[in-house]
Amino acid sequence: MKILFTTGRIHQIGGGAERSATTLIRKLSEKHHVCVFNIVFEPQPEKNPGLIGSNIEIIDWNFPIKTKKTLRMPYHARLLSCDIQAQRELNKIARNFQPEIVIAQKPPVVYEDPIPSNKAPIITFVRDTEYLDPFNIEHKCFIHYNTLFMKLRQKRMLKLLKKSNLLIVASDFMREKLNGFGLSAEVVPPFIEFEKYASNPAGDRDSITMIAANLAKHKGVDIFLRIAEKCPDLKFLLVGRLPEEHGDLPSNVVHLRWTDDIKSILAKTMLLLVPSRWEEPFGRLPVEAGVNGIPSIASNRGGLVEAVGEGGILIQNYEDIDLWVEAITSVLNNSAIYNSLSKNAIENANRFEFCYSYAKFTSLVKEYFGIEL
Repeated sequence: MKILFTTGRIHQIGGGAERSATTLIRKLSEKHHVCVFNIVFEPQPEKNPGLIGSNIEIIDWNFPIKTKKTLRMPYHARLLSCDIQAQRELNKIARNFQPEIVIAQKPPVVYEDPIPSNKAPIITFVRDTEYLDPFNIEHKCFIHYNTLFMKLRQKRMLKLLKKSNLLIVASDFMREKLNGFGLSAEVVPPFIEFEKYASNPAGDRDSITMIAANLAKHKGVDIFLRIAEKCPDLKFLLVGRLPEEHGDLPSNVVHLRWTDDIKSILAKTMLLLVPSRWEEPFGRLPVEAGVNGIPSIASNRGGLVEAVGEGGILIQNYEDIDLWVEAITSVLNNSAIYNSLSKNAIENANRFEFCYSYAKFTSLVKEYFGIEL
């Protein structure tokens, strides 16, 4: 079977959406020919090592987002231009490839009509709400967004999503979010291969850790650093790409650049912090930590409620640093509480093992389209 998979930034695999896509593509390629149409915003020095295989064909399409012409455009105008240009390119590829299934994610849909001549079903993974609900957090965290083009892109994306034959989201939170836009979706948790995250402790697990591919304001990096300042006797580990404007870090914070080897980071971690401001569609890091019995303390935002489950503590008023410090203290100073959360974290993580998520996905494809993957 020929499957056309459309996505973006597949070589920059720090994000959860990219990691899930990589796992799914690799699994599908065991039985099928998968052509990946990948939108590249910034050229990456290395290709995605997880997508090397005889049944995987990657077509990188470079969008000139930083040319003299596009740099004069508002940010969302650039993205809208990218959507339209990528759609044209994808139409050409689809006519040549003639896929039997089309799977799309992030950007979720880059075509306007059912592109294959044989009317192949279109499955769309809606991995976040940025393009549907751009006013959720951006006005607090960013300054380069233009309201007019945000609304135009939102309108276009809603129109395209309604043409998909099956929408899939990662959490009940996301399903409810789409319901608010008049869209129905099925829930399939992220594709997480546990063996990639189960670690042996590197000595003592003694760090309180935050991990994010891009340590931006909407991820709450400033919240994490203020927590560290209030807990000078504890060790903190910050992993990801850190903007230069943060300057000097507190002396008890070790910063490591982004790594795809999450296992090695979790081997040093006793407690995971996820201080996100934006509504995380799911938030797979608490599950990856939970595989190792590591509890999480997270913002009560979006899908994090489901990802953390009973294996951690949720902070309602996530801007209140004292609440984070109290939660950390209560967990680390009481072994009974820590051990209970650790056990719950393992049990919660087990609900999201890859075999269950993939089985749910394949059963939906069979139910909706009568296709056996």
